[in-house]
Amino acid sequence: MRPSLALRPLLIALAFSACAPTDDESSDSDASVSNGGTPGNGGTPGIGGSPSPGGSPSPGGSPSPGGTPNPGGTPSPGGTPVAVDAGAPEEDVLVAPEADAAIMTDGPVSSADGAASGACTNPDDQAVLQGRAAEATMIVTSCALGCLNQADTCSTECIQRDLGLTGDCATCFGALVTCTFANCLAVCISPDSAECTACRATNCDDGFETCAGFPPR
Repeated sequence: MRPSLALRPLLIALAFSACAPTDDESSDSDASVSNGGTPGNGGTPGIGGSPSPGGSPSPGGSPSPGGTPNPGGTPSPGGTPVAVDAGAPEEDVLVAPEADAAIMTDGPVSSADGAASGACTNPDDQAVLQGRAAEATMIVTSCALGCLNQADTCSTECIQRDLGLTGDCATCFGALVTCTFANCLAVCISPDSAECTACRATNCDDGFETCAGFPPR
């Protein structure tokens, strides 16, 4: 049966009102939209309009791996946050002290030239130096002149051979000759001159006394 023309406007109004959303439905629809208009993954809006993986908002809109914010903004591998403390003190590094260069031994102390200190105070060398005192100076001078411009060991070997001293004691005399050549050659052309004696006393005699155990005679 067709409705009369008088009832048609009423039926159209009822049909329109049935299709229009209610106030509650409008509120629910509005609530499904994020602040920036973009819904977050999983139906939860991300702050700033950027979705956070897993549906949890990330401060500033930038997600941290695994959805967990990392203090300092730097994610650690595997999504575990690592706290960065810029003011944390560095660990102290223990440095072992340097070993003492001096090695204690039970033997005689070595002098700078390699011979033992007091090397000429033993009975054998004392017997030679006292028994051949008259010729000792002549032999040392002869060896010094014969070894001029030769290796430093030349004087030592010559004195040991010709005077009969031990190797350590002869080394002290050889070092005295070498020192005299290096520092006093010009004034020691005459070995007994006052100038030679003074130069040798300034530059060489202390070393000889330490090595031999007595000053040069």
